[in-house]
Amino acid sequence: LATATLTWISFGVIYPTIGVRAGFLPYSPGYDVSLYSQSVGPIHLGWFWEIGIMIGVGVWMIWRYRKHIVQVFAVGLGRKSEGESEDSGVPYRIAASGAVGTFVLTVLLFAAMGGNILMGIIGTIYFTIFMFGWIRLLAESYPTVDPDTSMYVPQYYSIGQALGQWGPPPDPNALNSVYAWGSIGGLMGLRQTGFGMHSQFMTYKISAMNNVEAKHVLYISVITIISGAIAVQFLSPWWYTVKGGANTIGFVAYNIWAMDYGWNLVRGTPTPPYAPELAGDAIAGIIFVFIVYTLRARYAWFFINPVGVALSGSWATWNMGFGSFIAFILKVILIRFAGPKWIQSRYQPFLAGAFGGYSLVYYAAAITASLTRVPW
Repeated sequence: LATATLTWISFGVIYPTIGVRAGFLPYSPGYDVSLYSQSVGPIHLGWFWEIGIMIGVGVWMIWRYRKHIVQVFAVGLGRKSEGESEDSGVPYRIAASGAVGTFVLTVLLFAAMGGNILMGIIGTIYFTIFMFGWIRLLAESYPTVDPDTSMYVPQYYSIGQALGQWGPPPDPNALNSVYAWGSIGGLMGLRQTGFGMHSQFMTYKISAMNNVEAKHVLYISVITIISGAIAVQFLSPWWYTVKGGANTIGFVAYNIWAMDYGWNLVRGTPTPPYAPELAGDAIAGIIFVFIVYTLRARYAWFFINPVGVALSGSWATWNMGFGSFIAFILKVILIRFAGPKWIQSRYQPFLAGAFGGYSLVYYAAAITASLTRVPW
């Protein structure tokens, strides 16, 4: 939180102010203030924060826990019998077979949508890497609607171009692959990020706080996946058509929220970021993350956190940056005067309950609005 706050104030407020005043950053009325520091000027900080650093955190996660990952797959797939064989009630056999099965199913669905098979395999691996990064972010911070895969479509396109699967943008040959990949995890748009594995991880985070075994969280996750599939594939089309939902609230504006990210690369007018800069962001992000985590492990006083740097560029920080600053001050005061034990035993459970209560109110309102056809 300290890193996110300082990064946002330094590069989201001070940097663009000085840049515009000094004349090396452009400005004209109509700029989106929340996005200015990310995509304007000689340094596109937003792309480095949310693409480069999060890829770096994902790679670091795999490297940091590589022995545990190997153990899970070795035991789970029957190649090894000694050592741990489960985690909090979840057998490694289920974890390993579930991972392999999900990977194969994703590639098959990719092919069924007319996507390039090679890019389906690469895209699934790439998606998993940056999801590991965002899981780490949510494990250490507050929820945010980021990321949706549309943020990563340009980089995915650049990977396919580098491998000779399609040409420079715009290239219609990449259309099916781009949109198939954008559909992985159901994240093609900010309003759909709740279906992503990083958002589902919040269930594990809360359960750990309340000493709930992982096997029970697994049951809830399976129920969530099944109910989500039923809602998306059956209930939503039924409500939009038979119940007249399209005539009351209209359809989701995919052409604004998500479709244009891919469309501009395959048939429209391509917009930055482009391949060389994206590759530089990814490489720089990996190097930055490994250096910073090494310093954090070696020096107790080094508080800079790669997750915080990425968080500074998230939607939540754009809209709640000052609130985050206040939260940081309150956190320091509480730790100093109440102590970490009180925070863990009283404060965190209270917040978990507050979030749960808010969710119940939100879901009740959403269901009521749907059944009564009240426009949003």
